[in-house]
Amino acid sequence: MKLTINFFLLFLFVLCQPVLAQSASEDTTLVTSAITQFEKQYGAYYPVHPQLFNGPQYVDYSTRYHKKTGHQLFAVAEKQNGNLYYNNQYFSGLQFTYDVVLQQIVLQHPTTPLYLRLINEKVSYFTLGGHRFTRVVIDSLSDQILRTGFYEVLVDGNVELLANRSKQMQEKIENTYINVEFIVTDKLFLKKNGAYHTVNKKSSILKILADRSEELKKYSSSKKLKFKKSTRESSIVQLVEYYCSLAAK
Repeated sequence: MKLTINFFLLFLFVLCQPVLAQSASEDTTLVTSAITQFEKQYGAYYPVHPQLFNGPQYVDYSTRYHKKTGHQLFAVAEKQNGNLYYNNQYFSGLQFTYDVVLQQIVLQHPTTPLYLRLINEKVSYFTLGGHRFTRVVIDSLSDQILRTGFYEVLVDGNVELLANRSKQMQEKIENTYINVEFIVTDKLFLKKNGAYHTVNKKSSILKILADRSEELKKYSSSKKLKFKKSTRESSIVQLVEYYCSLAAK
């Protein structure tokens, strides 16, 4: 505890230095450097972050089935590299999974075999395996089609394309055994002028982005974009990215 207090006092000392002889940019650099140094030393002193590893236990419910097809996690069944902003603090260099059935981030406690699930309300955003997720909070009285939860940010421009990564469990009884299959049920949402819209085909995008529909049609044709199931998401991403590029011109 004494070491932590010393770090904090050093941090405050840097913040309180006279700034009469410094420019605003120099002062900002000093503060940023002090915060970075403090976070590094705090992390070294507390390898098991009390701010992070404090959620309820996570139990892998898929193990109770005789046989399972697929899994409940995002992208792959193993831990992935990631970072997250949790409980008003940024944590980097982590390995964790994201249960898309329960919509929960799962970490293994570093000194025990237990797995913990983070409290969703305390997660602002996270990256996992190169994918960026943000927590969108929707007023329960709002008429928005979106629900509060985590969404992958696919396009972030004058319009925003989000993906709700989810799976449904389908149980089957076979020879007195209960088996389960995890079925992907991802959905895409386009946000324009503060309103969210479901998009699942070319026509729905053109309707929402009607101010550039002719240009989008020509682009889709020139790029030979296909909107069948296997290529739908990548084609929608390309079309929305092109729309954002038109606005930037």
